[in-house]
Amino acid sequence: MNSLGNTKPLPGISIHINMSMKFELVRQLIDEVLNLHAKIVRFDIWWGEVLGEDGSIRKRSLTWYRSVVVHMVEKGLIPLAILGSGITTKRYVDKLIQSSKFSELVYEYSYIVAKTLSPYVYIFQLGNELNHPLSSIPRKVRYNFIESLCRGVNEGFSKSIKILNINIDVPRWRNYIKNVEKLLKECIDIVGIDHYPNTWRFVGYNYQKIFHLFVDLYKSLDKHLAITEIGFASELRIFGKTVLNREKRQKEFIENILHFLSVLANNVPINFIVWYMLWDEDPVVCEPFHGFGWCGWGILRRDFSKKPGWKALKTWYRYLSK
Repeated sequence: MNSLGNTKPLPGISIHINMSMKFELVRQLIDEVLNLHAKIVRFDIWWGEVLGEDGSIRKRSLTWYRSVVVHMVEKGLIPLAILGSGITTKRYVDKLIQSSKFSELVYEYSYIVAKTLSPYVYIFQLGNELNHPLSSIPRKVRYNFIESLCRGVNEGFSKSIKILNINIDVPRWRNYIKNVEKLLKECIDIVGIDHYPNTWRFVGYNYQKIFHLFVDLYKSLDKHLAITEIGFASELRIFGKTVLNREKRQKEFIENILHFLSVLANNVPINFIVWYMLWDEDPVVCEPFHGFGWCGWGILRRDFSKKPGWKALKTWYRYLSK
């Protein structure tokens, strides 16, 4: 049994929401989550929407996010909120970091979010892929950043579950674990793994290697694990034009990975598995840049039509949700 009290991993899905969206669109997204039989909704509390550059808390944003999570819970879903991420410019982050009160501002942000959204949100992810080379949080402040988020969440809602996620598709990710080992022991309840097979590099489809990786992490960290992001981009864009369509390959990946993840969960406590992501959004979101790179991460297209892999993911999520 995992730390959420389940014998099987809970199925989850990532979505992007922000205050620029009409609430009807948010409701539509939630309905699609339910249609997929997902139980966990992973989303960002956009940093810049809650905390102003001057350190002011934007209460209107908190009210909006609270109404969203209340709607999720009323629909029987479990919100998983990512803190300290989102659509933030480098200038915004740099200005906060230059402030002598950086740690206090991060603490205040996480404290007020956790307090405002409790008890509806009790699972918080602290930052997002902070070991990624393109992370907006510079290496020199990452430790204090995580520590401040943790302290704020603990004091805002003492019954919270805290996650730190790690991208294993980038170099030196094991060194990152060593650098935050003290925080993992003192603050983190679940270590999340992010993995995008055959999209970035290194790990690819070597399931045996990934299996042993999870087993080793579980034993060495003495922490329960989760797959906070697993995804497969369905198109490659260059200068805004699709040059490679991989929807069928995305379907094949889903079909292949399901059995492997089932075997993995029988050997290692996996709290939940989150697919990245629900839909392709409009405007399209690409990695590493908008309109250029790997795109089409959703299991739904921008018009909400279903991609070939949707049925396979729904069938497996239905099994996990029972």
